[in-house]
Amino acid sequence: MMVSFQVTEATAQNACFERGALIKHLNGKFDEAPIAAGLAANGSVLEVFTSPDGVTWTIVLTQPDGATCVMASGESWMGIPLPKKGKVS
Repeated sequence: MMVSFQVTEATAQNACFERGALIKHLNGKFDEAPIAAGLAANGSVLEVFTSPDGVTWTIVLTQPDGATCVMASGESWMGIPLPKKGKVS
């Protein structure tokens, strides 16, 4: 079974910033750094930022035109180990 997700363009509901400034803010205020990233079919890059202790997290989308937008943020991030190959439960 193949699962596909599509990332659509950010809307006016999302807070968009210059990428460097947003990353500096996330690191300076929340001590967040990227822990995961993925490339969407439309060329956007989706990244997950978390604080070292997982207290805060932010999901950021950078679009091909350079707009970098906060898609979601919250508290209590918990990483999940990747399953062994062929062992999805």
